[in-house]
Amino acid sequence: MESLPAEIHAEIFRYLPLADHRNLSLVSHSYHGFAVKFLFSTINLYFPEDPRIDIEDYVYPLNSNNIPFNEQAQRSWQIINWIIKNRAFAENVKTLRVHAFSQELTFEIYSVTEAILNLPNLQSLSWYYTQLATNVAKALPASLKCLEIPSYRSSSDIDHLSKLQKLSLLRPYPRLLHPLSFETEFTPPHDLINAPKIVSRNIPLRTLSISRSVIAQLPIRTFENLTELSILVTRYCQPFGMDLIFRHASRLTSLSLRGDVDLDFLSSLEKQPNALPQLSSFSLSVDNMYNQEELYLHSRHFEIISAFLRPKHLRRLFMHIQCDLAAFSNIFLPLFQSQLHLKALGLEVHGDFLGVEDIPQYDELLPPQLEGIHLLWTHAGAGPSEVFHPTVDKLIGLRKLCYLSISTAKEFIPYSEAGNIAGHFPNLDILLLDSQVFDINRHEDEVSAIQWSPMRIEGCTAESFSSPDDAWLYENRLWSYDWM
Repeated sequence: MESLPAEIHAEIFRYLPLADHRNLSLVSHSYHGFAVKFLFSTINLYFPEDPRIDIEDYVYPLNSNNIPFNEQAQRSWQIINWIIKNRAFAENVKTLRVHAFSQELTFEIYSVTEAILNLPNLQSLSWYYTQLATNVAKALPASLKCLEIPSYRSSSDIDHLSKLQKLSLLRPYPRLLHPLSFETEFTPPHDLINAPKIVSRNIPLRTLSISRSVIAQLPIRTFENLTELSILVTRYCQPFGMDLIFRHASRLTSLSLRGDVDLDFLSSLEKQPNALPQLSSFSLSVDNMYNQEELYLHSRHFEIISAFLRPKHLRRLFMHIQCDLAAFSNIFLPLFQSQLHLKALGLEVHGDFLGVEDIPQYDELLPPQLEGIHLLWTHAGAGPSEVFHPTVDKLIGLRKLCYLSISTAKEFIPYSEAGNIAGHFPNLDILLLDSQVFDINRHEDEVSAIQWSPMRIEGCTAESFSSPDDAWLYENRLWSYDWM
C-alpha cells in the first residue's frame, strides 16, 4: 500500500471520513503526513463570551463556567500558536471557523488576525455570533473563496475580495438561529448599502445566503450565475418579487426560503410553474410568531407547490409549515411517489391532529430510496410513546436510511431506546431523537448508540456528517422554529 505514488494516497485519503484519518495517522510516519493534511484542513477557534453578558439561556453549554468549553478555548490558543510558529502546519489549514461569543475580544482579534496572515492556503472563513472585526476582514487573502458572517458594516474593508464563490451575510451561531428574534441584527440599514456592493464585486458567485430586503438591489447577473440561494425573511423586510429569481436564476439547483415568509410568492410561482428547471433541492421554513393564521397553508397552496415541484428531479426537500393536515396528506404527500431521485426529506408539519390514527402512511407514500429523513409531528392529546412507536413502525420499510431524525414537539423520546431503534435500520449511521444525536456502531450482531457530547453538538459542521445530504437536513432542522 505504501508503495503507491503520493498522489494516489492523497486521493484515497480525500474520500475517508475524519475518524479514519485519526486512526491512519497512527499507522506510520508517511500515513501521518497524509492524514494531518485532512485532520487540520478545518480549524475551529472558540472564545468565551463577556461574563457581563448573560446569554446562558441561549448557549448554555458554551458559557465561561463550562469546563469543556474552557478546554476548547485553551486549545484555540494552542492552535493559533502552532499556526504562527509552524509554517508546515499552517499550510494544511484551508477552512477557519471562529466562534466569537463576546464583543470584547481585543487580544483575541489581534491574534486571529496574525494567524490569518500566516495561512497561505486559506479558502474559507466562517465568523459566528458577533460582527466580523475590521482587522480580521482586512487580513483575509484576496484568493478567499467562501465567507460566512452575520452581516457587515463596511464593505470597504473587504474590497480586496473579488473571487468569492460562496457568500453568507446571515450567519449567526447555530443555537441563535431563529430569524425573527434577530430581525434588526440581520437586516440593519448598512446591509442595504454594503451587501449589494460586496455581491457585485464577486461575480460570478455560486452560493448566496442573504436577507430578502437586499435581493431587489442585486444586479441581475448575480442570479444568472447562482446555483444555491438561501433567503432569510424577517418581519419588517421590504417586499420583493420572487419573479426576479424565477425569471433569471435558471441555473439554480438549491433554493431555501426561511423566516417570516409571506405566501404571496406563490402567486409568482403559479404564473411560472416551469421556472428553475434544474432545481434539485428545496426548503420552505415558514415562521410567523406574530400571526400564525397568516401563514397557514391550505389546499390551494399545496396544489401550487406540488405543480411546481412535480416535474423537478428533487434530491432534497424540507418543509417546516403550519397547515391544513388533511390537505397536506391528500395533496402534497403523494408528490413523493413521483420523486424517484429523492434522497433527503425533512417534514415539520404543525396542525390539529385528531389522534394517533392520523399519522400519515409513511410506508405507502415515502419513496424507498430515501437515505435521510427528519420528522416532527404534533399530535393533540397523544403522549410521546403513542406517537413515537407508530412512527418508527411506519419507517421500517425504508431500508436504505443512513440518517434518521424524529422529534415529537416538546415531548421527550426515551433515549435508552436508541440502540433498539437503530437495529431496525441496517444502514443507519446517525440517529437524532429530539435534541440528542447518536452515532450508530455495529459489531457482528450487536448494535450500540453512542451519544454525542454537548460540545460536539454545538460545534458540529458539515464535516461532522458522512453525507452532504445529512448535513443539509441537520442545518435545516436548526433553522426551523418550534411553534409548540
